[in-house]
Amino acid sequence: MTVRELAKLCDVSPSTVSKAFSGAKDVGEKTRQKIFENAKKNGCYTRFSKDKFGKKVYGIICPETSSGYYSGYITELQKHISESGALAVISADDFDNKKQKELIDYYLSYIKVDGLFIVHLRQPISNREDTPVVALLTNFETTYDAINVDVYAPLKDAVLQLKKLGHEKIAFIGERLTTGRKKVFCAAAKLSYDDPLVFTSEERFQKAGEDGVQYFLKNNIKCTAFVCAYDEIAFGAIRELQKHGFSVPDDFSVIGADNTILSEYAQTPLSTMGVDIKKICALAWERMLKKQENRYYRNKDRVTFKSELILRETVAPPKEKSTLD
Repeated sequence: MTVRELAKLCDVSPSTVSKAFSGAKDVGEKTRQKIFENAKKNGCYTRFSKDKFGKKVYGIICPETSSGYYSGYITELQKHISESGALAVISADDFDNKKQKELIDYYLSYIKVDGLFIVHLRQPISNREDTPVVALLTNFETTYDAINVDVYAPLKDAVLQLKKLGHEKIAFIGERLTTGRKKVFCAAAKLSYDDPLVFTSEERFQKAGEDGVQYFLKNNIKCTAFVCAYDEIAFGAIRELQKHGFSVPDDFSVIGADNTILSEYAQTPLSTMGVDIKKICALAWERMLKKQENRYYRNKDRVTFKSELILRETVAPPKEKSTLD
C-alpha cells in the first residue's frame, strides 16, 4: 500500500499521512491513531513508521567528495536537508557505474531513505515509485526528474575569447575523466585529439596541471594560453608555470572550469566557467518536496542550466612573441 492509498482509506491527504508518521504536531492524536491503525491492518505500518529514527533521512550519491565541483552540490543539498530538520547520508561512487547501481539499490531497497539525490546519474535505473528520486547532471532520458547542466558551451566561448585577444596557440590540459571536454575543445580550436597542443594526464586535480605544463615546456611546444578541464587542473598549471619563472597572465593566460569556490579568491582570481549551483540545488529540493507530497508527480520539462564563461585576472592579450620561443 502506498501513502496515497493509505490517505484515501483514512480520508486524509497524503501529506497528513506523512506528517503523522514523522511526528508532526499539527496532526491531531485521533487522526494519527486512525492512520496508524489502518496502516497496521494493511501491513505497511513498519514501512511508513519513523519510530526507529525520529528524522527523515535523504541519501546523496555523487562521483566523489574530493573535488570542489561536486562538493559544491553536496554542500547546497545538505543545506536544504538540514534546514528541513532531516539528515543527509552521502556516498561516492568513484565514477564506477556498477558501484553507483549498488548504492542506488542500497538506498532505495535496503535502508529505504525518504528521498534520494543522485549527482551525475550515468545509467538508467529501475523504476521505484515509492521513493522520491531527483537526478542532477544527467545527460540521457530518464523516468526520474532530471536537472542538467551544459558544461560544454562555455568551452567554445573560452576558445573564441582567447582568439579574439590574439592567442593563436591555445593548449588544453585534461585528464582521463575529462574526455568530453577535450572533445569539445578540439572541435572549437580545430585540433585533432593527438595534436601536440592537447595533453591528457594520467593524474588528476593539481598534479594533472603540473604534468601538463611540464609536458609543454619539456617538448618546447609553443603556446600562449591554457584551457584546463577544471579549476584544480588550472591551479596546478599556474603553480608549475610560476615555478619556472613565468607569470600569469603576462606570459600565459589560463582558464579553468566549474567555478569552484577558490577560483574567485585565489591570489590571482581564476578565469573559469560556471553555473549557479545554488539555483540548481534549490530546484532539486523543490522537486523532491513535490514528489514527497505526490509520488506520481514528475516534471516533464527537462531543465538545463547553461554554464557561462567568467573572465577574471588570469586572461590577457598575448605578448608579441610566444612565451616558449
